[in-house]
Amino acid sequence: MPISPQRYGIGTFMPRSFIEYRERGFWSVDTYAAIWLHLMCLEADAYPEAPDWLAEARKYWHWQATDEGFHGWMSAGLDEHVGDDPDRVAMVLELVERVNTRVRSFGPIVPDDVLAPCGYAGSSGFINSSAIATCGDAVAGLLKGELAWDEFTSPLLTNLGWHWPRAAG
Repeated sequence: MPISPQRYGIGTFMPRSFIEYRERGFWSVDTYAAIWLHLMCLEADAYPEAPDWLAEARKYWHWQATDEGFHGWMSAGLDEHVGDDPDRVAMVLELVERVNTRVRSFGPIVPDDVLAPCGYAGSSGFINSSAIATCGDAVAGLLKGELAWDEFTSPLLTNLGWHWPRAAG
């Protein structure tokens, strides 16, 4: 169900997607989801002897994150690629932590060489690193069962952090 920018107090439309796992999730501006998925690909590439399911997840993440994919209604495919397997959950949580360590090393903004494969070259002054790390933290919360939002109760992840919808009325 698409949400209106006005619901979130945002004056201009920015594509956003609901990142989901086990019927729980969070809304994110697509820019942050794409960059986060790209970084997950880079970390999956560095994983020694990646199992077949991780190689498939990595291909899917790459397609979602880059210009090869379609930006809008993005997905991390967590239900399909991770499922309920505790070993897969643990491996993805390890990748999330490695991504967040990398993101923290960027300083306040994401560098252009990271943004370019996602189609955001030249935007480094506008992409806040903390928003990318927050995306990773939210995915970790989903995988650990700590995040209980659904598409109706979730805030939207923006460049300034979580943005809660204004009350109707």
